[in-house]
Amino acid sequence: MLNPLLSPAPLLPIPCPSALLLPCFALAFGLAIALLPWAGLAAVGGALLLLALWVGMVLRPWLGLALALLLGPWGALENIWLGGASPLGPLDSGQLMLLMATAAWLARGAADRRIVVPPTRFTLPLLAYCALLLLTLLGAQSPLLGLIELSKWVQIWLMVVLVADWAHHTAEPRAVLVSLLAIVLLAGLSQALIGIWQFAPRGHGPEHFLVLGRFYRAYGTYEQPNPFGGYMALNATLALGTLIGLIAHWLTAKAATTNQSAIRIPQSAFPIFLATAALATALIMSWSRGAWLGFAAALGMMVLFCPANGRGWVWDWLAWPWLPLWAHGNSASCRPPLANGWPPARPNSNWAMCVG
Repeated sequence: MLNPLLSPAPLLPIPCPSALLLPCFALAFGLAIALLPWAGLAAVGGALLLLALWVGMVLRPWLGLALALLLGPWGALENIWLGGASPLGPLDSGQLMLLMATAAWLARGAADRRIVVPPTRFTLPLLAYCALLLLTLLGAQSPLLGLIELSKWVQIWLMVVLVADWAHHTAEPRAVLVSLLAIVLLAGLSQALIGIWQFAPRGHGPEHFLVLGRFYRAYGTYEQPNPFGGYMALNATLALGTLIGLIAHWLTAKAATTNQSAIRIPQSAFPIFLATAALATALIMSWSRGAWLGFAAALGMMVLFCPANGRGWVWDWLAWPWLPLWAHGNSASCRPPLANGWPPARPNSNWAMCVG
Protein backbone atom coordinates (compact mmCIF):
# COMPACT_ATOMS: atom_id res chain seq x y z
CA MET A 1 0.00 0.00 0.00
CA LEU A 2 1.41 3.35 -1.03
CA ASN A 3 2.00 5.97 1.56
CA PRO A 4 -0.12 9.01 0.65
CA LEU A 5 2.61 11.26 1.95
CA LEU A 6 5.06 9.80 -0.57
CA SER A 7 2.67 9.70 -3.58
CA PRO A 8 3.54 12.08 -6.42
CA ALA A 9 1.50 15.28 -6.52
CA PRO A 10 1.26 17.91 -9.23
CA LEU A 11 3.32 21.00 -8.70
CA LEU A 12 0.31 23.19 -9.62
CA PRO A 13 -3.41 22.43 -9.18
CA ILE A 14 -5.12 21.37 -12.41
CA PRO A 15 -8.25 23.47 -12.95
CA CYS A 16 -11.42 21.95 -14.33
CA PRO A 17 -12.17 22.58 -18.03
CA SER A 18 -14.98 25.03 -17.28
CA ALA A 19 -12.60 27.21 -15.30
CA LEU A 20 -10.43 27.61 -18.41
CA LEU A 21 -13.19 29.22 -20.47
CA LEU A 22 -12.88 32.72 -19.03
CA PRO A 23 -9.06 32.95 -19.34
CA CYS A 24 -9.20 31.58 -22.89
CA PHE A 25 -11.91 34.06 -23.81
CA ALA A 26 -9.90 36.93 -22.31
CA LEU A 27 -6.79 35.80 -24.22
CA ALA A 28 -8.70 35.55 -27.50
CA PHE A 29 -10.25 38.97 -26.97
CA GLY A 30 -6.86 40.50 -26.20
CA LEU A 31 -5.35 39.00 -29.36
CA ALA A 32 -8.28 40.31 -31.39
CA ILE A 33 -7.72 43.82 -30.05
CA ALA A 34 -4.00 43.63 -30.77
CA LEU A 35 -4.10 42.05 -34.23
CA LEU A 36 -7.41 42.94 -35.89
CA PRO A 37 -8.14 46.30 -37.52
CA TRP A 38 -10.99 48.37 -36.15
CA ALA A 39 -13.44 47.10 -38.78
CA GLY A 40 -12.59 43.49 -38.00
CA LEU A 41 -12.74 44.16 -34.28
CA ALA A 42 -16.19 45.71 -34.67
CA ALA A 43 -17.34 42.69 -36.67
CA VAL A 44 -16.03 40.27 -34.04
CA GLY A 45 -17.56 42.31 -31.23
CA GLY A 46 -20.89 42.48 -33.03
CA ALA A 47 -20.90 38.74 -33.64
CA LEU A 48 -20.12 38.03 -29.98
CA LEU A 49 -22.87 40.42 -28.89
CA LEU A 50 -25.41 38.72 -31.16
CA LEU A 51 -24.32 35.32 -29.87
CA ALA A 52 -24.74 36.47 -26.27
CA LEU A 53 -28.18 37.88 -27.09
CA TRP A 54 -29.22 34.65 -28.78
CA VAL A 55 -28.15 32.58 -25.77
CA GLY A 56 -30.13 34.97 -23.59
CA MET A 57 -33.18 34.46 -25.82
CA VAL A 58 -32.87 30.70 -25.45
CA LEU A 59 -32.81 31.04 -21.67
CA ARG A 60 -35.34 33.89 -21.43
CA PRO A 61 -37.93 33.81 -24.24
CA TRP A 62 -39.24 37.29 -23.42
CA LEU A 63 -35.88 38.89 -24.25
CA GLY A 64 -36.25 38.45 -28.00
CA LEU A 65 -39.79 39.81 -28.03
CA ALA A 66 -38.77 42.79 -25.91
CA LEU A 67 -35.84 43.70 -28.17
CA ALA A 68 -37.93 43.25 -31.32
CA LEU A 69 -40.64 45.57 -30.00
CA LEU A 70 -38.18 48.17 -28.73
CA LEU A 71 -36.00 48.25 -31.85
CA GLY A 72 -38.75 47.82 -34.46
CA PRO A 73 -39.76 51.51 -34.71
CA TRP A 74 -36.14 52.51 -35.35
CA GLY A 75 -36.01 50.83 -38.77
CA ALA A 76 -36.63 53.98 -40.83
CA LEU A 77 -34.03 55.97 -38.91
CA GLU A 78 -31.49 53.15 -39.26
CA ASN A 79 -31.95 53.24 -43.02
CA ILE A 80 -31.19 56.98 -43.04
CA TRP A 81 -28.17 56.66 -40.76
CA LEU A 82 -26.68 53.86 -42.83
CA GLY A 83 -27.58 55.45 -46.16
CA GLY A 84 -29.39 52.34 -47.35
CA ALA A 85 -26.21 50.25 -46.98
CA SER A 86 -27.23 48.20 -43.97
CA PRO A 87 -25.12 45.10 -43.31
CA LEU A 88 -28.41 43.30 -42.62
CA GLY A 89 -29.67 43.91 -46.15
CA PRO A 90 -33.44 44.52 -46.23
CA LEU A 91 -33.74 43.70 -42.52
CA ASP A 92 -33.60 46.22 -39.72
CA SER A 93 -32.49 45.53 -36.16
CA GLY A 94 -36.03 44.87 -34.94
CA GLN A 95 -36.63 42.26 -37.62
CA LEU A 96 -33.25 40.70 -36.85
CA MET A 97 -34.20 40.37 -33.18
CA LEU A 98 -37.49 38.71 -34.16
CA LEU A 99 -35.70 36.19 -36.40
CA MET A 100 -33.19 35.48 -33.64
CA ALA A 101 -36.05 34.99 -31.18
CA THR A 102 -37.65 32.55 -33.64
CA ALA A 103 -34.35 30.66 -34.00
CA ALA A 104 -34.03 30.53 -30.21
CA TRP A 105 -37.60 29.18 -29.97
CA LEU A 106 -36.76 26.46 -32.50
CA ALA A 107 -33.53 25.59 -30.67
CA ARG A 108 -35.31 25.40 -27.35
CA GLY A 109 -38.04 23.24 -28.86
CA ALA A 110 -35.48 20.93 -30.48
CA ALA A 111 -33.69 20.53 -27.14
CA ASP A 112 -37.01 19.64 -25.49
CA ARG A 113 -38.00 17.49 -28.50
CA ARG A 114 -41.12 19.57 -28.83
CA ILE A 115 -41.62 21.97 -31.72
CA VAL A 116 -45.34 22.63 -31.81
CA VAL A 117 -46.97 25.61 -33.46
CA PRO A 118 -49.74 26.61 -31.07
CA PRO A 119 -53.14 26.89 -32.79
CA THR A 120 -54.63 30.37 -32.82
CA ARG A 121 -57.67 31.91 -34.48
CA PHE A 122 -55.35 34.40 -36.11
CA THR A 123 -53.30 31.88 -38.11
CA LEU A 124 -55.71 30.78 -40.84
CA PRO A 125 -57.03 34.24 -41.81
CA LEU A 126 -53.52 35.68 -41.88
CA LEU A 127 -52.14 32.85 -44.02
CA ALA A 128 -55.08 33.25 -46.41
CA TYR A 129 -54.36 36.97 -46.61
CA CYS A 130 -50.68 36.29 -47.31
CA ALA A 131 -51.69 33.88 -50.09
CA LEU A 132 -53.78 36.62 -51.71
CA LEU A 133 -50.88 39.05 -51.41
CA LEU A 134 -48.62 36.49 -53.04
CA LEU A 135 -50.92 36.38 -56.06
CA THR A 136 -50.66 40.15 -56.46
CA LEU A 137 -46.89 39.85 -56.89
CA LEU A 138 -47.39 38.27 -60.31
CA GLY A 139 -47.97 41.69 -61.85
CA ALA A 140 -45.85 43.77 -59.49
CA GLN A 141 -43.28 46.19 -60.89
CA SER A 142 -40.77 45.10 -58.22
CA PRO A 143 -41.41 41.55 -56.95
CA LEU A 144 -38.48 41.89 -54.54
CA LEU A 145 -40.00 44.88 -52.76
CA GLY A 146 -43.32 43.08 -52.74
CA LEU A 147 -41.76 40.05 -51.06
CA ILE A 148 -40.16 42.32 -48.46
CA GLU A 149 -43.56 43.80 -47.63
CA LEU A 150 -45.13 40.34 -47.59
CA SER A 151 -42.46 39.15 -45.16
CA LYS A 152 -43.69 41.73 -42.65
CA TRP A 153 -47.02 39.93 -42.43
CA VAL A 154 -45.17 36.66 -41.93
CA GLN A 155 -43.26 38.34 -39.11
CA ILE A 156 -46.57 39.30 -37.50
CA TRP A 157 -47.56 35.63 -37.60
CA LEU A 158 -44.22 34.65 -36.05
CA MET A 159 -44.82 37.14 -33.24
CA VAL A 160 -48.25 35.61 -32.61
CA VAL A 161 -46.74 32.11 -32.51
CA LEU A 162 -44.01 33.12 -30.07
CA VAL A 163 -46.43 34.89 -27.74
CA ALA A 164 -48.96 32.04 -27.84
CA ASP A 165 -46.29 29.41 -27.16
CA TRP A 166 -44.87 31.49 -24.33
CA ALA A 167 -48.31 31.82 -22.76
CA HIS A 168 -49.28 28.15 -23.23
CA HIS A 169 -46.13 26.70 -21.67
CA THR A 170 -45.69 28.80 -18.58
CA ALA A 171 -46.79 28.19 -15.04
CA GLU A 172 -47.78 31.85 -14.59
CA PRO A 173 -49.83 33.10 -17.56
CA ARG A 174 -50.74 36.27 -15.67
CA ALA A 175 -47.06 37.14 -15.33
CA VAL A 176 -46.66 36.60 -19.08
CA LEU A 177 -49.57 38.96 -19.76
CA VAL A 178 -48.18 41.65 -17.48
CA SER A 179 -44.70 41.29 -18.98
CA LEU A 180 -45.98 41.60 -22.55
CA LEU A 181 -48.08 44.62 -21.63
CA ALA A 182 -45.10 46.31 -19.99
CA ILE A 183 -42.88 45.62 -23.00
CA VAL A 184 -45.40 47.00 -25.50
CA LEU A 185 -46.14 50.12 -23.46
CA LEU A 186 -42.45 50.75 -22.83
CA ALA A 187 -41.75 50.63 -26.56
CA GLY A 188 -44.61 53.02 -27.25
CA LEU A 189 -43.63 55.34 -24.41
CA SER A 190 -40.08 55.64 -25.73
CA GLN A 191 -41.45 56.83 -29.07
CA ALA A 192 -43.98 59.14 -27.41
CA LEU A 193 -41.26 60.97 -25.49
CA ILE A 194 -39.27 61.47 -28.70
CA GLY A 195 -42.36 62.82 -30.46
CA ILE A 196 -43.19 65.24 -27.64
CA TRP A 197 -39.62 66.55 -27.78
CA GLN A 198 -39.86 67.02 -31.55
CA PHE A 199 -43.14 68.96 -31.35
CA ALA A 200 -41.97 71.90 -29.24
CA PRO A 201 -38.87 71.60 -27.01
CA ARG A 202 -36.48 70.90 -29.90
CA GLY A 203 -37.47 74.14 -31.62
CA HIS A 204 -36.77 73.10 -35.22
CA GLY A 205 -37.75 70.45 -37.71
CA PRO A 206 -38.69 69.85 -41.35
CA GLU A 207 -40.40 72.91 -42.77
CA HIS A 208 -43.28 70.93 -44.25
CA PHE A 209 -44.08 69.61 -40.74
CA LEU A 210 -44.65 73.14 -39.40
CA VAL A 211 -48.08 73.66 -37.79
CA LEU A 212 -49.63 76.61 -35.96
CA GLY A 213 -46.69 78.73 -37.02
CA ARG A 214 -44.28 77.53 -34.32
CA PHE A 215 -44.64 73.79 -33.72
CA TYR A 216 -43.56 70.77 -35.73
CA ARG A 217 -45.56 67.59 -36.19
CA ALA A 218 -44.21 64.73 -34.09
CA TYR A 219 -42.85 61.82 -36.09
CA GLY A 220 -40.64 59.86 -33.66
CA THR A 221 -38.15 57.62 -35.41
CA TYR A 222 -40.67 56.80 -38.16
CA GLU A 223 -39.59 59.95 -40.07
CA GLN A 224 -43.26 60.49 -41.01
CA PRO A 225 -46.05 61.83 -38.75
CA ASN A 226 -48.85 59.60 -40.06
CA PRO A 227 -47.35 56.17 -39.27
CA PHE A 228 -46.09 57.60 -35.99
CA GLY A 229 -49.59 58.79 -35.18
CA GLY A 230 -51.02 55.38 -36.00
CA TYR A 231 -48.49 53.73 -33.70
CA MET A 232 -49.36 56.17 -30.92
CA ALA A 233 -53.09 55.50 -31.45
CA LEU A 234 -52.58 51.74 -31.08
CA ASN A 235 -50.51 52.11 -27.93
CA ALA A 236 -52.74 54.79 -26.41
CA THR A 237 -55.77 52.54 -26.93
CA LEU A 238 -54.03 49.65 -25.18
CA ALA A 239 -52.87 51.84 -22.29
CA LEU A 240 -56.28 53.45 -21.91
CA GLY A 241 -58.05 50.10 -21.96
CA THR A 242 -55.69 48.82 -19.27
CA LEU A 243 -56.32 51.90 -17.16
CA ILE A 244 -60.09 51.50 -17.52
CA GLY A 245 -59.80 47.85 -16.48
CA LEU A 246 -57.84 48.76 -13.36
CA ILE A 247 -60.31 51.49 -12.40
CA ALA A 248 -63.29 49.21 -13.06
CA HIS A 249 -61.76 46.48 -10.91
CA TRP A 250 -61.14 49.01 -8.13
CA LEU A 251 -64.70 50.36 -8.30
CA THR A 252 -66.16 46.85 -8.28
CA ALA A 253 -64.10 45.82 -5.26
CA LYS A 254 -64.98 49.06 -3.50
CA ALA A 255 -68.70 48.57 -4.08
CA ALA A 256 -68.59 44.98 -2.82
CA THR A 257 -67.27 45.82 0.65
CA THR A 258 -68.37 48.02 3.50
CA ASN A 259 -64.81 48.89 4.51
CA GLN A 260 -64.11 51.05 1.49
CA SER A 261 -61.03 52.64 3.03
CA ALA A 262 -59.26 49.27 2.81
CA ILE A 263 -59.72 49.15 -0.98
CA ARG A 264 -57.10 51.32 -2.62
CA ILE A 265 -56.36 52.10 -6.22
CA PRO A 266 -53.81 49.59 -7.61
CA GLN A 267 -50.26 50.89 -7.56
CA SER A 268 -49.85 50.07 -11.24
CA ALA A 269 -52.64 52.52 -12.13
CA PHE A 270 -50.39 55.56 -11.70
CA PRO A 271 -47.63 54.55 -14.18
CA ILE A 272 -50.31 53.33 -16.59
CA PHE A 273 -52.01 56.73 -16.30
CA LEU A 274 -48.73 58.54 -17.04
CA ALA A 275 -48.09 56.29 -20.04
CA THR A 276 -51.63 56.91 -21.32
CA ALA A 277 -51.21 60.67 -20.95
CA ALA A 278 -47.85 60.66 -22.76
CA LEU A 279 -49.14 58.47 -25.60
CA ALA A 280 -52.30 60.55 -26.04
CA THR A 281 -50.24 63.76 -26.02
CA ALA A 282 -47.89 62.41 -28.67
CA LEU A 283 -50.92 61.29 -30.70
CA ILE A 284 -52.28 64.84 -30.70
CA MET A 285 -48.85 66.26 -31.54
CA SER A 286 -48.55 64.00 -34.58
CA TRP A 287 -51.29 66.17 -36.13
CA SER A 288 -52.54 63.15 -38.07
CA ARG A 289 -56.28 63.22 -38.67
CA GLY A 290 -56.26 59.58 -39.68
CA ALA A 291 -54.69 58.60 -36.36
CA TRP A 292 -57.13 60.83 -34.47
CA LEU A 293 -60.11 59.26 -36.20
CA GLY A 294 -58.73 55.78 -35.63
CA PHE A 295 -58.33 56.48 -31.94
CA ALA A 296 -61.84 57.95 -31.79
CA ALA A 297 -63.19 54.80 -33.43
CA ALA A 298 -61.32 52.70 -30.87
CA LEU A 299 -62.90 54.74 -28.08
CA GLY A 300 -66.29 54.12 -29.63
CA MET A 301 -65.67 50.37 -29.66
CA MET A 302 -64.57 50.49 -26.03
CA VAL A 303 -67.78 52.27 -25.07
CA LEU A 304 -69.88 49.91 -27.19
CA PHE A 305 -68.45 46.73 -25.69
CA CYS A 306 -68.14 48.06 -22.16
CA PRO A 307 -70.39 46.34 -19.58
CA ALA A 308 -73.75 48.04 -19.28
CA ASN A 309 -73.21 49.11 -15.68
CA GLY A 310 -70.06 51.04 -16.55
CA ARG A 311 -70.94 52.37 -19.98
CA GLY A 312 -72.18 55.70 -18.66
CA TRP A 313 -69.03 56.82 -16.88
CA VAL A 314 -66.82 55.44 -19.65
CA TRP A 315 -68.71 57.59 -22.16
CA ASP A 316 -68.59 60.66 -19.94
CA TRP A 317 -64.86 60.42 -19.28
CA LEU A 318 -63.59 59.09 -22.60
CA ALA A 319 -65.80 59.94 -25.54
CA TRP A 320 -66.79 63.54 -24.82
CA PRO A 321 -63.25 64.97 -24.55
CA TRP A 322 -62.42 63.60 -28.02
CA LEU A 323 -65.47 65.00 -29.81
CA PRO A 324 -63.65 68.27 -30.69
CA LEU A 325 -60.92 66.25 -32.41
CA TRP A 326 -63.56 64.26 -34.27
CA ALA A 327 -65.21 67.47 -35.44
CA HIS A 328 -61.83 68.86 -36.45
CA GLY A 329 -61.06 65.74 -38.44
CA ASN A 330 -64.41 66.08 -40.22
CA SER A 331 -63.63 69.61 -41.33
CA ALA A 332 -63.71 70.52 -44.97
CA SER A 333 -60.00 70.41 -45.62
CA CYS A 334 -58.82 67.68 -43.22
CA ARG A 335 -55.31 69.10 -43.49
CA PRO A 336 -52.95 70.65 -40.95
CA PRO A 337 -52.90 74.45 -40.84
CA LEU A 338 -49.94 76.04 -42.52
CA ALA A 339 -47.94 78.91 -41.10
CA ASN A 340 -50.06 81.43 -43.04
CA GLY A 341 -53.43 79.82 -42.42
CA TRP A 342 -55.51 76.88 -43.61
CA PRO A 343 -55.08 75.67 -47.19
CA PRO A 344 -58.11 75.99 -49.47
CA ALA A 345 -60.50 73.06 -49.28
CA ARG A 346 -61.02 70.89 -52.31
CA PRO A 347 -64.54 70.70 -53.71
CA ASN A 348 -64.67 66.92 -53.27
CA SER A 349 -63.38 66.74 -49.70
CA ASN A 350 -64.53 63.55 -48.03
CA TRP A 351 -63.56 61.05 -45.38
CA ALA A 352 -60.96 59.42 -47.61
CA MET A 353 -58.89 62.60 -47.46
CA CYS A 354 -58.87 62.43 -43.68
CA VAL A 355 -57.13 59.08 -43.50
CA GLY A 356 -53.38 59.58 -43.20
